[in-house]
Amino acid sequence: MSMFSPNIECSLYSDCPLSQQSSRWLDVFSDDMCVNITSIEPMTSIAITVRNQIALSVTELPDEHDITPAYHCMFGIRFITPADQAGNVLTCDTPPTDMRPNIQNGQDSVAVQLSVKSVETTKEFVHTEFYFFDCSAHNSCTECVSSNWACDWCVYENKCTHVSSICAEDDSSTIVVGENNIFGSSGRRGRHYCPYIEQQSDKVLVHVGLTVSLVVKAFNIPDLKYHYIADTQELNVSLIVQWNDNYIIDDIYGYIVTLYDCSVGRLDCNECLSTVTSREELQCGWCVSYNSCQIEQHCDYDWLPQDTTHNCDDPVIHEIWPSSGSFEGGTDIVISGSNLGKTYSHIDNVHIGGRNCVLVEDKYTVSRSVECTTDSADVDMSGKISVIVIGNDGTLQTGVSGSSIQFTWRKQIPSDFIPKIGPKAGGTRIVITGKYMNAGRNITAYIDGALCTVKSDLVNSTSIACISPPHQQTDSATITVYFDGAARPINGITYEYTENPTVLSISKEESMFSGGRQVSVYGTNFGSIQEPKLIIYIYQEAYTSDPCEVLFDTSMICITPYVPYPPSTQLNKMRSDESSQSKRSTCDGTCVDVTIGFIMDSVHELRSLPQLYFKMYMNPVYFRFENEGHINHFEGEQIYIKGMNLDLASTSDEVTVYIGTEICNVTSIGNTILYCIPPESQPRGVDINGTATNNNLPEVMVVVGNLEFFIGYLSYIDQTSSANIILIVVSLSIVASLLLIVIVVIIMYKHQHNSRERRISDLRTNVLNMDSKH
Repeated sequence: MSMFSPNIECSLYSDCPLSQQSSRWLDVFSDDMCVNITSIEPMTSIAITVRNQIALSVTELPDEHDITPAYHCMFGIRFITPADQAGNVLTCDTPPTDMRPNIQNGQDSVAVQLSVKSVETTKEFVHTEFYFFDCSAHNSCTECVSSNWACDWCVYENKCTHVSSICAEDDSSTIVVGENNIFGSSGRRGRHYCPYIEQQSDKVLVHVGLTVSLVVKAFNIPDLKYHYIADTQELNVSLIVQWNDNYIIDDIYGYIVTLYDCSVGRLDCNECLSTVTSREELQCGWCVSYNSCQIEQHCDYDWLPQDTTHNCDDPVIHEIWPSSGSFEGGTDIVISGSNLGKTYSHIDNVHIGGRNCVLVEDKYTVSRSVECTTDSADVDMSGKISVIVIGNDGTLQTGVSGSSIQFTWRKQIPSDFIPKIGPKAGGTRIVITGKYMNAGRNITAYIDGALCTVKSDLVNSTSIACISPPHQQTDSATITVYFDGAARPINGITYEYTENPTVLSISKEESMFSGGRQVSVYGTNFGSIQEPKLIIYIYQEAYTSDPCEVLFDTSMICITPYVPYPPSTQLNKMRSDESSQSKRSTCDGTCVDVTIGFIMDSVHELRSLPQLYFKMYMNPVYFRFENEGHINHFEGEQIYIKGMNLDLASTSDEVTVYIGTEICNVTSIGNTILYCIPPESQPRGVDINGTATNNNLPEVMVVVGNLEFFIGYLSYIDQTSSANIILIVVSLSIVASLLLIVIVVIIMYKHQHNSRERRISDLRTNVLNMDSKH
């Protein structure tokens, strides 16, 4: 006899299912071990608030290839989860936190039975104990770190936790690692590192009413340390003295304590040792062992004070800006790096490609950056940057940039620009194209000597953009670009100043608040404007449209912008203001008069045009089909859609009705109803985007301006089928009528036949009677 593992029972070999498989049968005479959980990784316990995966190593675990998953992990009776099998290892999830048993008051853990269940046999054939623990149940360091769990003690917070990263930590003395925390550091581990009071050797006697000073010796008490989170070198704070827990002693003079951190904002040796960035009284110095700025007490070894004669590391160049400029020179470049001198007087010189670069003293930043002005050089010449500083011992230290950090002298070539025309009011964005257009730091452009303001965010190697200045008259002008003072005129091309545009009229005088209505605008000189825009002014706010489309020099199309609908109180006030003004108004309760204008470069007189009357109407609302499921069973020539405010600011030409992806031609629109003629045959069962609908019927959508309305679905009634049904009904009626006539005729015939038979019988009887009398 022996045992089949998942059945966990003793049986004969012949009675064990699949006993021929070695992992299924354990012979009593073999050396094989019984099924057993030998280990759990990472641990046999986890914190009550943590959820993770655990891996169970199970000896003699049958490898079930035909069933996936073959096993489940069970935590008590409340949670079961599939287990992934890899050889003798099962991996499964721990229960969600809301499905774990509660830890009783006064306890720090709770145990559950962790079982492995066979999917094939539904039996739990092996189990062990698994624990959920709560470190916060411990209120003292000794209890915490000597518990059976992975608990650490935060000294400053006076708190037991399984996540020691929450502890305030400026050195290792602020955390005591639990004795059973296999993941913690090996430094301060165990209860003997907890803060504690020495054992009392003598009795302490204090008489009532007598003031006595007691000196108690304690161990492992961290030094009193102050912390602040602000990313600043120094922080002035007030000192408050408190007694009897909550009583504060008056501070009539304002006692101030300065907290400071040498490491903040002092990133390298020179910046740390400079008297410009670190006052001597702070006693900051460079800690070589930590490679940071520290006070001497925080440095293990190799601490350099401010008056040291030991040199800091050589200068390092991280980047330069700009990386190219005019071959004539005159480009101010910024060289950024580290250890670029303790003061400006420590900068000996700077060279670029072997040429001198003149230092700019007032642009120097201690140790971090040097600014200098380039000399002239040959066109397209490149060179590395070298910075030479005077070290703490008086010797020279040199830093040279790598091959990826070089400066190049260029001859910029502006060759063209667009547009070629613009209003004499200016404000036109002109894009100038060419080669090496970003070579230089101070890039300016002029139109006939007037500054064309360069937009720094629109400068790249092939183009720059500038905003044209105003001009007195309409004529031609030349454009010149200056790169760090070097002039680059654009020859052979002129910029034309035109008359300013005017706006004479508009095609529509109203829009819905949601916007999206096309308005035709008529005037002059629209062709000189790049991106004209419509503005609507309402309740002290301006709402701007997307760029209008210029059709001709005298006409353009603008799309009205979205305007939020005003609150009723504000709307009533606006109507009251309108009624008190002489401006024409035809608005009722559905609209409000507004002022419109146009952005056309710097033509400011068009920004507000109160002489153009314009109204904003309430948005239209289209209702859904009222049938069940919003399905309209269509029969006839037209469908109708109900709503409200439908024709206040839109015509039939401006409303589009979609049936699936096809169009329903709008024939008329009123304030509360719209009619349209759908396609002859039923469109495909899709929405406006061509996506199939759930009921295989085409979706009906109304689009007007910026609004879209879902109306429902359309189902065509098959008229041929209706005619056939009518024909069948009529045919059946005719057949029934004929059948009824036949039945009536037969009945009448039988009735007449029976009457004749009765008369003949009566006549025969009478004759016989007469014969008998004779």
